Amino acid sequence: MTDRFKDYNAEVKELVLDFEEMQRRGERHYFDVDQLSIIIDYYIETYDYEQFQNAVIFAESLYPNANPIRLRRSHLLCSREKFKESLVILQDLERQEPDNTDVMYALGAVYSALNNPRKSIRYFQKAATDGRELNAVYGNIGDEYARLGEDREAIGYYKRALKANPKDERVIYNLFETFESAEMNLQGITFFDAFVGENPFSVPAWYCLGMLYKEENLYERAVDAFEYVIAIDPTFKDAYLQKTDILNEMGDTKGAVQSLHEAMPYVDDQAALNGAIGACYMEGKNYETALIYFRKAAEMDPSSGRVMMAIAGCYAQLGDNFNALDYIERSFKECPDEPSLLFDAASIYKRFDKIDLATECYEKGLELNPFNDRAWIDYADMMIGIDDYRTATEILERGLVNCEEPLCFNQRLAVCCFITNQRNLMFNAIRAVAIEDINSLDTILRVCPTMREDIEVMDLISSYLK
Repeated sequence: MTDRFKDYNAEVKELVLDFEEMQRRGERHYFDVDQLSIIIDYYIETYDYEQFQNAVIFAESLYPNANPIRLRRSHLLCSREKFKESLVILQDLERQEPDNTDVMYALGAVYSALNNPRKSIRYFQKAATDGRELNAVYGNIGDEYARLGEDREAIGYYKRALKANPKDERVIYNLFETFESAEMNLQGITFFDAFVGENPFSVPAWYCLGMLYKEENLYERAVDAFEYVIAIDPTFKDAYLQKTDILNEMGDTKGAVQSLHEAMPYVDDQAALNGAIGACYMEGKNYETALIYFRKAAEMDPSSGRVMMAIAGCYAQLGDNFNALDYIERSFKECPDEPSLLFDAASIYKRFDKIDLATECYEKGLELNPFNDRAWIDYADMMIGIDDYRTATEILERGLVNCEEPLCFNQRLAVCCFITNQRNLMFNAIRAVAIEDINSLDTILRVCPTMREDIEVMDLISSYLK
């Protein structure tokens, strides 16, 4: 049995056990305010909310007006998300004890919960004046600046928090996320590279360094960082998965598969892991081997529509029409309304020239998720492939409404509208392409060389190329 007092001194253990013995006997013992504060804090720190409440109620029965007990009543109210009630108590305590940094810290936490980051920062800064628990205080200030979108300020405070306590994993991950959101990956790499030099056994720091290398496409360095994570903590499964992802990106299917096999003892979801191995082989176009692992995954988790669709994709690549279509149906039986699976099915149906079924899947998938640029483009390309340029034009116009990258849409629109003689739409599409990327005008002319014979089209294009 785990010793629940292993991180506490003898005084805390004795007081808590005395309090619990009193409860069991139904008696009332004497504890002073400081002793009760220690008992309550123990229950707060061990997340025993029932005993936390019992201890506060008992303490209030002895010392209803004692400020340390009222402070802990405010903590209890916060645990119940009664932040405004907690604030009333804390504001009264602030008036009585304006230099009490525990009260300042509590006010910072409450204002944070009330979504008032400026006030929260001000009180956390007051709490920092006593020099205690600076990693927590600075970490919280960093969080508030991050909420405000003031990333540089947040980064500064996260660094100060780590200087106070380099082992604070929460701060390490928050700092990484802030470098990322601020698009300061290179500065993040510089920081974490130095940090792991001073803290070479920090698993989260090595992991964050690997993620930053990965985002900057520095794949070999990222793999090295993830291997350091694994060397320090072989059970850190995300490091294996990130390493696998990179090796796949580098075209190293063998290395990616090996990485996943190494992760097997530490991953609970063996079905997902076998599915990931299958995906590696599929990425490497080894469809027969991919099927072996996808089938293993399906045996472990028969309800996985995603695995069923992956099996369908392998059969499609192998030209096995019957099995591909069968597994699409199995996938839809488990997940009938998953957009990504609908798009995958559409791609398979298109491969077998089942245009009506593919159209049905694209329409349903895009109704559920109209923000998938790739699906709109694939849908339009399918219609272009069968020379149905008018339908392709309609699809592209619908997709443009919510797209993130309009260039691909407008390039195709220009060609489709030229072929269908929709002149105004064509000219608008050409103008949009020219404004976004003038070099893409050459792409349009390469795809549809007959446009070079149209004087109005060439005059418009030439006006942008001057």
